[in-house]
Amino acid sequence: MNFIDNIIVRKEEKEEHSKVVEKVVKRLVENDLYVKLEKVKMKEVLNWLIPKRVKGIQKFLGLVNYYQWFIKDFTFIARLTII
Repeated sequence: MNFIDNIIVRKEEKEEHSKVVEKVVKRLVENDLYVKLEKVKMKEVLNWLIPKRVKGIQKFLGLVNYYQWFIKDFTFIARLTII
C-alpha cells in the first residue's frame, strides 16, 4: 500500500483553481485513490479565534507555518496579525 502525503493546488484565480481541483479529484477517483478530509486543516485555520496573548499567536503561527510556502506575502500578513 502506498500513501501520498499531500496534494497542493494553487492558482491565482478562483475559477481556474476550482477547475484544477475538479481535475485532480477526478483523477483520484479514476485511479481508486482517496483523500482523508479530516487531515485538511483549513477549517481549523478559518475558525481560529483571534489570539489575545503571545502564546496564542505562537500556536496559530505554528498551525499555519506549513502553508507559508503557498500563501503570497505570508510573512507580511503574519506580521500584521502580531501588530
